[in-house]
Amino acid sequence: MMVGKEYPILEYDPSVKAVIEPFHSFQRMDIPEHCIICFFKEVIDKIVAEREVRLVTEIGSEMGKHPVVLSFDSG
Repeated sequence: MMVGKEYPILEYDPSVKAVIEPFHSFQRMDIPEHCIICFFKEVIDKIVAEREVRLVTEIGSEMGKHPVVLSFDSG
């Protein structure tokens, strides 16, 4: 049950289940639980060119598509 306050930004919902759950829209993927995010296209392109990687998916932004890859090389 939502705990109402005078200002909506101060309201709190103690329920464990969120109104919007990621698994409602997305299926689980076979990828690590944690990741490092890099937004520099030249760095991502270099890793893809020089290392053994697996393309998982691509995400889009205002700057175009960006690959989401798994790198199997720790170097």
